[in-house]
Amino acid sequence: MATDPTSINLQNRALGRLKVVGAFSIRQLAAPVSALLLSLLVIRLAGPEAWGVFVGPLLFVALGVQVVQWGSREYLLRAFSRNPSDMGRLWQQNFRTRLLLLPPMALLLAWQFGNTLGGGLFVAVWLLSAVVAQSLDVWVAYHRRFGLALVGEAFQFGAIILGILLHPEGMAYQNLLLWWAIGHVLKATWLLWNFRGEIGKPVGWQKDWSHIVDALPMFLLSFAGLVQSRIDLYIVSFLSPEAEVARYQMAISILLQVQAVAGFILIPYARNLYRLQSGGIRATQFRLATLGLPVSIAGSVVTFGSLYLVVGFNYSWHFWLLGAVFAWPIFYYLPLIYLMYGMSLERSVLLVLVACIAIGALLCLLLLPLYGIVGALAAVATAQWVIMACLGVLARKNMSL
Repeated sequence: MATDPTSINLQNRALGRLKVVGAFSIRQLAAPVSALLLSLLVIRLAGPEAWGVFVGPLLFVALGVQVVQWGSREYLLRAFSRNPSDMGRLWQQNFRTRLLLLPPMALLLAWQFGNTLGGGLFVAVWLLSAVVAQSLDVWVAYHRRFGLALVGEAFQFGAIILGILLHPEGMAYQNLLLWWAIGHVLKATWLLWNFRGEIGKPVGWQKDWSHIVDALPMFLLSFAGLVQSRIDLYIVSFLSPEAEVARYQMAISILLQVQAVAGFILIPYARNLYRLQSGGIRATQFRLATLGLPVSIAGSVVTFGSLYLVVGFNYSWHFWLLGAVFAWPIFYYLPLIYLMYGMSLERSVLLVLVACIAIGALLCLLLLPLYGIVGALAAVATAQWVIMACLGVLARKNMSL
């Protein structure tokens, strides 16, 4: 019996899409999972205090990278689609312009977290290599070379874990800075080598400040999203003892991955949301929120149960309850964010995020001294429900949902 060529072609295309989505999902999970494994290893070998001290540079180097990136990934993806024959020059010009933000950020972070001249140098190298790697991520997304990016993550993870395992007795703060810097240098070098053809030869040192101006809305959205998701950790890292910082950072990091499940479910269908009417949006919300309820409960149980079994962190029942309360709202409001982006209401989403950053920070500052890290989790859980309520009101106002 002859096989229909059209059917074979459709099957191949579907298989190709499945491979791309699978590689994308694995790549998205690789960084947080490797960070979780590294933190567990440090805690097992050197205790929670050693990891708690290191949470500060982890958080603020990531924040510094976000500032220097300045929304370039989203900006360049749009620019590439408009000028596919000029992508190398656009990337170089954008990168050179943003590099002017790097020296003051590197000096600030080195002064705050370096402790010594050597430590400051490690922090600066870590920041620079992370900026280079993140800048090259636009090529990964454009060419969908997620497998190549996974190899870069493996180089980074392998270098750090090798340093820890070869020198377990030297789990000092300075050594952790060094290993993280080396890991990021290897990742950046791997990506730079593989995308050297796309970047092309240097085309001068001209800068274009319009890149900074045009990418500002994208930067503000991504920056607000990052700060909103970590404002509690910033406060806890400054105000709590190192052991408590480690306990809280481990728990909230896993709970954030429980929240990320909503994105993994919705992203493959994001384009369709722009075409849905109010009834379709309500149906999507209901299905995702219904699925999110058991996912959030199971995620909270897995989070605190696994941390007790693996590193002996014992959390009260308040954490188990608040973990599910924190994780669930995004399963309801994530479709609304995609919908509002499609309606060019990014400014409204940004205002909601900024307001919730302020609410989360204020509640965390009030509750942390009274109830410890359980108060910090209660603060960010409250902020999540406020986001859900605000986006629901905005959606009803603009879509009559």
